[in-house]
Amino acid sequence: MEQARPCCCQSVRGCHPDTQHSQNENGTLADNAATQKLPVLHPVGVVVTGLESSTYVSVSSEMPERHAIAHRYQVQNLGPPTVPVAVTFELPIRAELGFIWDVSVNLSGGEQEFTCTPPLTLRMGIAAQTPKEPVTRGCLGASVCTRVRCQVASLARGESRRFNFSGELYRPEDGAKLEARRLQLRSEAAVSIDETKYFQIQPEEFQYSQITTEVELISHFNPVPVIIGSSIGGILLLVVMVGLLYKFGFFKRNRPMTPEETPGAEPVSGDPQGNGAPPEPPSAQGSTDPEGVS
Repeated sequence: MEQARPCCCQSVRGCHPDTQHSQNENGTLADNAATQKLPVLHPVGVVVTGLESSTYVSVSSEMPERHAIAHRYQVQNLGPPTVPVAVTFELPIRAELGFIWDVSVNLSGGEQEFTCTPPLTLRMGIAAQTPKEPVTRGCLGASVCTRVRCQVASLARGESRRFNFSGELYRPEDGAKLEARRLQLRSEAAVSIDETKYFQIQPEEFQYSQITTEVELISHFNPVPVIIGSSIGGILLLVVMVGLLYKFGFFKRNRPMTPEETPGAEPVSGDPQGNGAPPEPPSAQGSTDPEGVS
């Protein structure tokens, strides 16, 4: 049997049909030939990136209000051929502590070429589990996730499609007060192609993208207990200080004593008996009676 030279392929992109001939005939069989075609894979470069999205929100731990959250992705074909693309999204819809993301999908840029499956519940109870290794793929921070798969019928070179997932994040009222902490909600988008016809020339890290929203529970400051405690503490401190000052004689007056208050001092004016009467004037010395003058 003489075998034809097999085709030389580089990354199975330019293969030719492989033909084999047999010359070992015994007169009973006709000339035989077998032909087999090998698939030709075309290189494509389809990437997905995350656009401007909601990366941080703060809510009250006492009365959580509603907040709008949006995750936006873009799928682009860097070429060279036009190719159909499938995009799979994983979105957290029920987060920890009972928070719910009421998310809906909005498509832009050639909506007529999209075919999306209804949302499918992906998994439940993941928030209560503690994995041995950190989860690096898929949605994160949720007990219930949903999966949406969209098919782009044709994506030419340089074209892009945008996917916008938006909705309100809220917590049903149950009267329970939450502690201050941080939560993370992570979604993911991954692109895939028909691997029987195409192969990716882009690295794996460009074939999926993730967006994370950090939710911070804030406990509002109540100044009333601080004001009451500060007032009581200030009054007690003032009473203690007044007591110490009184004990060390701060409130006793040390004025000098007057002569009247000095023990054993003579009265400044008045009679010796100290009755306060003024003394009599002395009689005139050397005066003569006018009748006695001769």
